[in-house]
Amino acid sequence: MKKLLMILNFIFLSSAPSFAVLKVNVNKARFAPTPIAVTPTFTESHDPENLAYKMTQVIESDLDRCGLFKPIDQKSFIQEASSLRRAPRFEDWKLIKAKLLTVSFLTRVDDKLNLTLKLFDVLTGVEMGVYSFEDSPSNWRKIAHKIADQVYQRTTGELGYFSTKIVYVAETGSARNPLQKLSIIDQDGANLRNLTDGSRSISSPVFSPTAQMIAYAAYHKNEQAKIYLMNLETGLSQLFVDQSKGGGIAFAQRFSADGSKLIFSIAKGGTTSLYTKNIKMGSTGGDIVRLTRNIGAIDTHPCYSPDGEKVVFESDMSGRRRQLYTMNADGSDIKKISRDAGALYGEPVWSPRGDWIACLKIHKGVFYICIMKPDGSSERLIDKGYQLQDPTWSPNGRVLLYKKQGKFDSRGNIVKRIHSIDLTGHNSREIKTNTNAEMPAWSPVIR
Repeated sequence: MKKLLMILNFIFLSSAPSFAVLKVNVNKARFAPTPIAVTPTFTESHDPENLAYKMTQVIESDLDRCGLFKPIDQKSFIQEASSLRRAPRFEDWKLIKAKLLTVSFLTRVDDKLNLTLKLFDVLTGVEMGVYSFEDSPSNWRKIAHKIADQVYQRTTGELGYFSTKIVYVAETGSARNPLQKLSIIDQDGANLRNLTDGSRSISSPVFSPTAQMIAYAAYHKNEQAKIYLMNLETGLSQLFVDQSKGGGIAFAQRFSADGSKLIFSIAKGGTTSLYTKNIKMGSTGGDIVRLTRNIGAIDTHPCYSPDGEKVVFESDMSGRRRQLYTMNADGSDIKKISRDAGALYGEPVWSPRGDWIACLKIHKGVFYICIMKPDGSSERLIDKGYQLQDPTWSPNGRVLLYKKQGKFDSRGNIVKRIHSIDLTGHNSREIKTNTNAEMPAWSPVIR
């Protein structure tokens, strides 16, 4: 895999007025997106594929989709391109209410593309930063996403998440005879690639912390589910957990924060318990270690905290309704954290920042995506609808993906789509897929 060459040069003018960095406040109901002028990319290189235009569109789309920025229509630009190339005329940009301005240049040398972007604060006239990335022409989208990440990070103080991928279960066919494939796309829906052939049913794919592996559960018809590890570079999968000989079903797997082990559920003999297993690529790993022993209960959907010290999971150990619990990574000190005894909770996932836990909540037949603090306090409902499931965090812990299920399409099939939403509960967007889609998982930032 080719390594992206990154040349990053921050320029700060300490004597100039300071720039007020945008902040996302999860307690704020709404915020106004910041107007930004993303100008067409200049190039003097041979550009038969029109990559300068395409890369500008990707950057603009990334910034628009996150909800924090409002790209200004290029038709309203006043300053002509010839003079902009020399220097911005900030009064012209103030007239169209721009607060941020980007000016970018594309060059091609020795079969390499280099995109350089300058970011300006229009109100103060300060050049906030210069960002330059180089890679092969085939990776032009990656270059554009990397540039958008830097604009996001410089203006929000948060890690950008545009250079990421989403793995999910793509479903075609009918409700009675579904065909499921493990599929992967860029976070904006581009570059679709099917990772499996549809010969097996797929469940709960997740990325490793390095984004080099995917763990997923799979099974053929009339078989018990097993857990596999896929190497994304080679596309090869190896069997990792198989409890089928004893009638066990292995599922709901997640990586530890350091990627050294998997935590997962095994259902067997009327009890579903949590287990871990060390990962050793090229082998079947070490021994399986059991963490919970709640006889007759269903303990499932475990997720490590970012520091690896705690695990959150769902269980019905205290009654008929599933609730959320935390425990130490060794299975000790189990504590119930969900506080609405009249609701059902499930599918918890810890934020990469460690500050929130997202989960599914069902109350009086209504599905919600909600977040709460690790001790169960400050519960907030982010979205509601018909059959919301499978929450997963962006790498910066500010955006959630999840499956939103509609009722039926024109052919009578259930509609399943992936949606994103920010922690304010606003900026809900559909991630475009060409089939039904469910069980999304967000990758770490791709380096």
